[in-house]
Amino acid sequence: MKRTLPFLAGGALFCFAFAALDQLSEFKSFVTAMNMKIAKAFDNKDTKFFDSISTPDFTIVERGQTINRRQAMDEMKHQFAQTKTMTCSIKVLSVKLNGNTGTVATQGHAIIHPKNMNPKDKKDHVITMDFWETQTWVKSGKTWKISKLVETKPSKMMMDGKPMAANGMG
Repeated sequence: MKRTLPFLAGGALFCFAFAALDQLSEFKSFVTAMNMKIAKAFDNKDTKFFDSISTPDFTIVERGQTINRRQAMDEMKHQFAQTKTMTCSIKVLSVKLNGNTGTVATQGHAIIHPKNMNPKDKKDHVITMDFWETQTWVKSGKTWKISKLVETKPSKMMMDGKPMAANGMG
């Protein structure tokens, strides 16, 4: 019996670690696929998608300011209205899971063709943006929803190949 107890305890610990690893692997697969969908939703200016994947208490922390879900959706609709086309890609850098909360570090790149920003200018412009964010996802039942997005490093923006302030004011 004395020899069996350590073996059983070790086996239980192994099963627990394997189950946790399996949950992390499932979550990583989920967020990798979800970030591809998020990028496509940006490309398609699909605000309904963003509304469907976020929690009611969703917040964004960017440039030291926090905005709530309604403010984030309003800002997104405003930005989409000023955009002809957009191509976005998001890469998952790391994933952590603690129970029903997952944290995902991401790096993204966007190419934006805005509608004419300056009527005097009459030129098409190209804005590129590199961004780094941490996403917090929460699981309720079988569904994961994004609850928080935090800028982890200032965005790098360029207009026509020249540096631009992240707030778009050049």
